[in-house]
Amino acid sequence: MEGRLELCYNHIWFGICANYNNYYVSGTVCNSLGHSQSATRHSSSFLDLPGIPLFPFEFSCSTITDSLLNCSKEVIGCYSSTSFYGYKYSGVTCHDRCLHGDIKLSGSGYSSIGVIHVCVNGVWGTVCSNGFDDADASVACAQLGFSRYGVLHNLDRYYDSYHDHPIHFYHLNCTGTELSIWECPFNNTEQNCYYAAHVICQINDATVDTSCTTGDVRLVGGPNEYEGRVEICYNQMWGTICDHYWDTTDANVVCKQLGHQTIGSVSLRGSYYGQGQAPYVMGDMHCSSSHSSLMDCNQDFRSYRTPYCGITNTAGVVCLGSCSNGDVRLSGSSVTYAGRVELCVERTWTTLCDQTWDFNDAAVACRQLGYSSYGAMPTYHCYTEGQLSFGITNLGCTGSEQHIFNCTHSSPYLYNCKSHNDAGLICQKTVQQSNCTDGEIRLVNGSGPHEGRVEVCINEAWGTVCSNGWSNTDANVVCKQLGYLPIGGRARSGSDHFGPGVGPILMASVDCTGNEESLIECRTRSCDATICSHHNDAGVTCERNCTNGEIRLGDDAVLRGRVEVCINNIWTTICASYWTDKEATVICSQLGYSHYGAVATRGMFIDYEWPIGIYKLNCTGDEANIWKCMYHTSGNTYGLDCSQGTDASVFCMPNNTQYVNCTNGDVRLVGGDVLNEGNVQICYNNAWGSVCDNQWDSSDSNVVCYQLGLQPFGSQPFTNNYFSVSDNPSFVIGALSCSGSEESLLDCSRHTTSGALINCQSYEVAGARCIGSCTHA
Repeated sequence: MEGRLELCYNHIWFGICANYNNYYVSGTVCNSLGHSQSATRHSSSFLDLPGIPLFPFEFSCSTITDSLLNCSKEVIGCYSSTSFYGYKYSGVTCHDRCLHGDIKLSGSGYSSIGVIHVCVNGVWGTVCSNGFDDADASVACAQLGFSRYGVLHNLDRYYDSYHDHPIHFYHLNCTGTELSIWECPFNNTEQNCYYAAHVICQINDATVDTSCTTGDVRLVGGPNEYEGRVEICYNQMWGTICDHYWDTTDANVVCKQLGHQTIGSVSLRGSYYGQGQAPYVMGDMHCSSSHSSLMDCNQDFRSYRTPYCGITNTAGVVCLGSCSNGDVRLSGSSVTYAGRVELCVERTWTTLCDQTWDFNDAAVACRQLGYSSYGAMPTYHCYTEGQLSFGITNLGCTGSEQHIFNCTHSSPYLYNCKSHNDAGLICQKTVQQSNCTDGEIRLVNGSGPHEGRVEVCINEAWGTVCSNGWSNTDANVVCKQLGYLPIGGRARSGSDHFGPGVGPILMASVDCTGNEESLIECRTRSCDATICSHHNDAGVTCERNCTNGEIRLGDDAVLRGRVEVCINNIWTTICASYWTDKEATVICSQLGYSHYGAVATRGMFIDYEWPIGIYKLNCTGDEANIWKCMYHTSGNTYGLDCSQGTDASVFCMPNNTQYVNCTNGDVRLVGGDVLNEGNVQICYNNAWGSVCDNQWDSSDSNVVCYQLGLQPFGSQPFTNNYFSVSDNPSFVIGALSCSGSEESLLDCSRHTTSGALINCQSYEVAGARCIGSCTHA
């Protein structure tokens, strides 16, 4: 039986404040109702019940009586005249009578875990945690039918406190061999006790080992004695460790305890070496470097959490084993041929300082490891930071030595080398020797010598460059190194441009500033090459000196783009101030496009800059080329706005576009089933052009209808080539913002920058349906 505790006082039902913490109160309630004196208190807002006032006093019973009114009362903090209903009510659960001598665990939801409850004279009570030890816990678990080995006890104040039940046992004193706690001496005189004893029992004896001592550790499931799943002996049973918070410091303590190196170990999570049969006996470890064994580590956080640790959360370690002086190995990488370089010095694994680490040192290390010395690539700040001390510094190999110890080197005490300066290395499994010099570059498989896939020479081997992060700045350094112009280079990412390379990938994550003279001077993270493929090979297209008077559209664009002109054998741009359709017409004609329909715009963004060559161009529109126009090249003496983003750009019509005898701004509807509907076309520089439908709405279509002599209201706008015209002409205007009162589309506000048209797809053609004229009835 359970529910909200209510007291009738002076003919009024009151709720009892949930603040009380005396278990005799709950026992008195159940006793007065004719139930067992065994009870549990709880608190709730009981929102499903009508609110009632709180009794203004707190009860404090010194024993179980027949009525709450026999207990003492005192004013409580949760009652006031202004918060009559404001706190949680007390609830009580009355338990069935139990059999004297019964024992159970409760409070966790697991049959083998929880607070020990013992039945005395039909009332459930607890065992005081004071003095409760391994022997007491072992007997309790054995009595419950579980193993008496590997028992954990009083690990955290988690499951219960003394307030909920009377305490039947004080200072239980078992030897550990008894079959029942009733066989153990105990004191039943009430004493100060704040927490009830609780245990974690082990379900079976699969890993019992009566020869092990609590705190012993071993590694299981690994390929050798230096690595495996960590198991610790606890109460003569081997158990595992939950990997929550498991880290390198914890792993170092395990390795120290096993007699291995005390640093440089690797902590592994996720049951790397399997789960095994051993139960969890520890978790949430917080060791420090000063601890000598796991049992010395902070155990306030020990394993009350372990029942909730999944089967894939067993902790493991890899310890550093013994080694022979001069041995070399790679660590910290997911591949065997790359990683942090570790060297055995005085039978201890150490790292190398990278302060003088170079191509020659890398070649020797790869040779000693059994890989090719060709293409050996030193890396810096790449792999996981090691905890090992530096064994040698100031390494100075010539590249021909067979072992690192054959190279000149110094004591680590003579040089200051931070722990993040561990030398790293990428070796090549098989690679062809080439007669090239470190840092030399070449372009392969391009249409000419000025472009191609970038290949770099490292340790007498050619290899490619991974294009992750590859930019025009990086491309310009390549072009500069090869003798081309140091600006205007275009980065080409991926093998689609110049095909995939063969052999090693020697550089990755290149990050040049543009000031470097060679690619190898740029900052790189070459260890990323191990996760790159030849599908991501980097390439470049370099700019060559041009012929004075040439013009083109930037970035090899067709029909539309930024105008670039060659002056003094360098590509330059035109300032867009005073830039009009007349100049655009001459440009398009000179480029071989139609003389009609040219659109002048600006701000065609390209992520490389040329200097401005022409500041003020003034054409009539009839010139054969811009050099027949008036122009000014001697600097911005007019105070014009010629910042980047204001470069002159054009949209040209194909060269088969014919002259149309129309006036700028004339409109027509094409492709509709009737004359008053269709795609909108507008006359622009004696050619019909399309209108881009971005921001196209009924105000815009109303203006079209007005121009056509139809009703200037009630029109219907259409987008996305609604009338399915197959041969729409090029766009000439877009991003219109008409109010509806204009007499022509060209009178409407519109964006004149290139973005209004360049982002328009070929199908984004504006259309309209007008309301036809009618006769008054």
